[in-house]
Amino acid sequence: MTRATSDPRAAVVTGGGRGIGASITRAFHEAGYRVVILSRRDSGLAAELGSRAIHMTCDVTRRSQLEDAMARVAGWAGGLDVLVNNAGVSGWRPIEAIDETFWREMVDTNLTGVLFACQAALPHLRSGSAIVNVSSLAGKRGSANNSAYCAATNPGRAAGLVLVDYSPENAPQGAKRVTDTVAAQPDVFPSVDAAMRYFGVEPDSPGGKAKRARFEAYLRAVPGGVQLKRDLHFRDQFRRVKETGERPKLGVDMWQVLGELACPALVMRGAQSDMFAPETAAKVKAANPRIRLVEVAGGHNIAGDNPDGFLAAIGPFLKQLEAAS
Repeated sequence: MTRATSDPRAAVVTGGGRGIGASITRAFHEAGYRVVILSRRDSGLAAELGSRAIHMTCDVTRRSQLEDAMARVAGWAGGLDVLVNNAGVSGWRPIEAIDETFWREMVDTNLTGVLFACQAALPHLRSGSAIVNVSSLAGKRGSANNSAYCAATNPGRAAGLVLVDYSPENAPQGAKRVTDTVAAQPDVFPSVDAAMRYFGVEPDSPGGKAKRARFEAYLRAVPGGVQLKRDLHFRDQFRRVKETGERPKLGVDMWQVLGELACPALVMRGAQSDMFAPETAAKVKAANPRIRLVEVAGGHNIAGDNPDGFLAAIGPFLKQLEAAS
């Protein structure tokens, strides 16, 4: 199929109604393209942009829906010049809590959906067209409790590891504090200020003003207020700990994991931390000769309590990794 030079080019952006996808949609629209947003829900962006933008309801995990949508795009625009596979989902769970439904949502959306969209678009792509697949940094760096998402996007690689106030054994005082705080967390906070106060941060204090952006990034708007983006599965786990006294099994021996590390590792311990007991430090160092342990003034949140000390500790380690590469 050919395109008259006077006709605007056409771009399809999956997941193009929100976040990064919305920015991509706006960029193509500003460049003069006809833009089609494919997503499960209409964010209203297409109506805001006007006549050269439309929304089509589509679930990228469904091949038939993608085939139908691409055919409709071709009918509307005369063909397709750009496909941007941007739709993606992420979720956080410890590996022992990942069930088949959770896994399939990650893989079907982030991986299989890309294949289905490319296949559906191929019959309608015009000469000189392009397909852009948006990936994630999760494939370059690991993230706690995010193993399904990392596995679905890219294989993991590590040149070095930094563990901030982490030990396989939590000190009893800190473990109790975290359990009590997380277990009592409500489903919904009435406001960002309320969430900050719950976690011991006064919103109007100098420290609170500095931390507000971090809290806003960690919360999402829901009916009735705001909610932590973290899966409530974690809150419920801590509630079971308080009810039964039994902590969930990790399914892996983290001491063994430390011992098997093949890359250099820097372990920072907060000198005033209630989570990483001083007597555990020697055991961590002995777990692997590649581990270097340093103490930094501050509590469990070293970077927040002492950012200068955090940077002073991590700087030489990063330079060492850079030199080795």
